[in-house]
Amino acid sequence: MRNNVIKLLTEFVLVFLGVLLAFLTSNWAERKRDEKYVKAIFDNLIQDVRNDSSQVIEAISSLKMQHDSLQILIDHLGSMNLEKADRHIYWTYFSYNVFDPTTKSFESMVFGGDMKLVNDLNAVRRMKELDHLNKKLGEIHEKYYLAIESFRNSFICHYNMDQFTFESIPREKRIEFWNRVNFLKANVKYYYEALVLAQTKYNSLLKELES
Repeated sequence: MRNNVIKLLTEFVLVFLGVLLAFLTSNWAERKRDEKYVKAIFDNLIQDVRNDSSQVIEAISSLKMQHDSLQILIDHLGSMNLEKADRHIYWTYFSYNVFDPTTKSFESMVFGGDMKLVNDLNAVRRMKELDHLNKKLGEIHEKYYLAIESFRNSFICHYNMDQFTFESIPREKRIEFWNRVNFLKANVKYYYEALVLAQTKYNSLLKELES
């Protein structure tokens, strides 16, 4: 009787240990899979930020040129150097329109319910900040683009740009033209400053994600 009890206990312990080992092994394998999956998402996120950062650098350069040229244009118009002002008219209808920040990697984590797999709460916070930043930049870009289009449709489309001179603008339209150029410059400056700030945040996030 005693031998049977010992035998049953031994079998029970062996079965229990076998199940426990299988459970621990499965748990370990699942954890490793999750870690590998999160690392892949982080790698994609880092690449997204790098691509966005490259776009921002390019946009900053273009918008800086646009802002400076609009300022020169305004200065020439103010001093009635219309011939010199003519050379900068291009920047009133130039628009930087290829900037498209991506949040695909972040969104895939949110909609896939995978944010819970990220143990670094600081990284989660920074990713949410990045998502908010990119959406804000998209809104600012839209306002900037609409300001350009409004100017183009109000003035530029009425003239032959190959032979354009400010003398061709009717006198009663010149004050409106002046006001619109100043409004346009303000939009460009605001967008430029937002991108400079974004670039700082991109660099900070990259440093954090890559560490």
